[in-house]
Amino acid sequence: MQRSSVMLKRTLGSCLAVVALLSLLCGQQYKALGFSLNGPHPAWQTPRIGYAIGLDWFPGYGPMNIGEEYRWNIPTLYYGFSPAFLNYFGQRGVVEVDKAVAVLNAIPSVAQLSINDYPNSSLRVNIRASASSLLDLKSFALSMLLNNLGPSDSTRWVWTLRNRYTTPNTTNFFTIRRNFDPDTWQPSSFVNGELWTYTVQETYFQPTTVGGGAFILDVSSTFTYPVDPVAGAGFQNAPVASRFGTTLGGYWTSLTRDDVAALQYIYRKNNYHVEHVAPLLTTGSGGGGPYDYPGGVIITNLTGGTNLGTGIVIDTSLRPGIEKINFQKVYSDSLLGSFLTTNVIYKDTYITNSTLRTQTITRALFQPDFVFDAGDLVGSDSSGVSPSATIGTTAWLNNSAINNLGGFVGNNFGPGNITPGSIYTLNTVGQIYLNTYPISPLDEANANLGFIWGSFDGSTNEPVIYPYGASIKELEAKVLNR
Repeated sequence: MQRSSVMLKRTLGSCLAVVALLSLLCGQQYKALGFSLNGPHPAWQTPRIGYAIGLDWFPGYGPMNIGEEYRWNIPTLYYGFSPAFLNYFGQRGVVEVDKAVAVLNAIPSVAQLSINDYPNSSLRVNIRASASSLLDLKSFALSMLLNNLGPSDSTRWVWTLRNRYTTPNTTNFFTIRRNFDPDTWQPSSFVNGELWTYTVQETYFQPTTVGGGAFILDVSSTFTYPVDPVAGAGFQNAPVASRFGTTLGGYWTSLTRDDVAALQYIYRKNNYHVEHVAPLLTTGSGGGGPYDYPGGVIITNLTGGTNLGTGIVIDTSLRPGIEKINFQKVYSDSLLGSFLTTNVIYKDTYITNSTLRTQTITRALFQPDFVFDAGDLVGSDSSGVSPSATIGTTAWLNNSAINNLGGFVGNNFGPGNITPGSIYTLNTVGQIYLNTYPISPLDEANANLGFIWGSFDGSTNEPVIYPYGASIKELEAKVLNR
């Protein structure tokens, strides 16, 4: 009996040890995170090693190293809609973008933010919308806006190439990680609790003659994917900042842990960088287009006078992270289609002589910081280009020089400021039927269907089709050739 009691205790002890170990392992996996930072492509990020080759969710921008993050130092950002957007998407489209903005406005200040309040998984699929090739407007807007706050696609950059060089009979690759753990800031191989790895893909097309001209495509890139074979090719734990925002039928239910971890790192109060008082200090047009950002900024100094960045106004100074960003809608003139000009006043915080100070800034807001636009984005009749959207931005400011971070080689690529003036132009060409000769018959039944803008969620409500008023039932009938 005594022996049985001892055996029982040992068995229970072993079971408890196993449970404790499993709990520890599960806890470690649950905490295993990684965020990537967005910034303009440095000179080394070339198409030859996989950058700017049409795979990036935020074109023209790539992964920054830790400490090279780009951020806003304006606490309230403004968004609005062009007449072209309103004409195609209607008020329902405005409501969907407002929903995306509400997700970002609901984020508490960094001091009160806990990444444990957010899930590892946020991507869901509406089967009916997927079968009809619908792209969710709200989810697309949410991903675009988040990327324009500083986070980048951690599924794309968890592993990426830094160099490719040849030696006799070999091709060699420097592979790096541009995904960082939110606690240690060390490179991380995890994305929302999932362990990721990579293979290097090479694409070589030898010179040939096509259409009377010779060409060669010489590109190498990392192909990243989860180690777990049942992780859904990355869909399962994809962050909102990832390229999975373009999944047909997919929609985001919230931000994920990696998304808010990136925002927490970028905008924390004790993240000090030398910055200008505002990204743009000059007045005048940015280039003559209807939505070019003029960048008018008036600075009201500590004694109450006004000027354009001269006098006693503190322009270039050490500044903390602003902790919280809010979005506010700007309305356009219903007759002229132009945005209503307004002055926006906020407090700028800076540090001088080891003392935290503030000054009042008045922004002359001629147009929103973000404009949602619409238009036909299909290229010329021989280009084969039809993106879901184009993202136009002003040049983000690299502040490495004023932070004295260039070193002796001058190869730092941040930190910097994100600047106003982004224009999101959504493709309004409608659904495209792609026929390819001689692979398949050139008829409707054998065409590959492109995307259509829509709005949907996890409810049983019928998906909305754009242009607003189109019928999902009519679309389904076309898909089924009825």
